[in-house]
Amino acid sequence: MNIQIVSDTKKPLLSRRDVAVKLEFAGTTTPSRAQMKDIIAKALNADAKLISLYKVKNDFGSSSVSIIAQVYDNEKTLKTLQEKHLEERDTGKKAAEETKEEAK
Repeated sequence: MNIQIVSDTKKPLLSRRDVAVKLEFAGTTTPSRAQMKDIIAKALNADAKLISLYKVKNDFGSSSVSIIAQVYDNEKTLKTLQEKHLEERDTGKKAAEETKEEAK
């Protein structure tokens, strides 16, 4: 997989960085959100737990993904500022809860 950092903007008032990334994965399947976070964390020397994937865009038929990620300075800021639906996407908690409810 090839990763290219398109832009990296520091936002000191929000204690985070907004990073635009292009990830190419020729010959393999589209990586999961967890794999994308790990790849971005390695490229930025950051903790994967402090990364929130804001937008993931995969064009049909292409082997690349455009990602906008937010890299927070600490976990407290992440929990305070991160939108709830983004947290649910990253962790998959809501989907797991719905599956449990359907099983009952």
